[in-house]
Amino acid sequence: MLTAYCYRVYPTNVQQQTLRRQFGAVRFVYNYFLALQTRRFEDKKKHLSFFDMCRELVELKRSDDYSWLYLTYAQSLYEGLKNLDAAYQN
Repeated sequence: MLTAYCYRVYPTNVQQQTLRRQFGAVRFVYNYFLALQTRRFEDKKKHLSFFDMCRELVELKRSDDYSWLYLTYAQSLYEGLKNLDAAYQN
């Protein structure tokens, strides 16, 4: 028999701010690359692979406009890109 557990988390204000920044950055990266993939589809170009998007993300983080992405964990940004790539693979 399977048992499910439900836990409630009470983060501090600093933790809440960190989580909001992290979730917002992942949402931004996902939407940014979704728009990029959509433009490529409309232009009849092949969609970017996960590794191509990772390379593009590094370039995006190096630009002055998006340097705030360095304040977040890269692993979660890559997971957002993996989810987007999985959506395009299916």
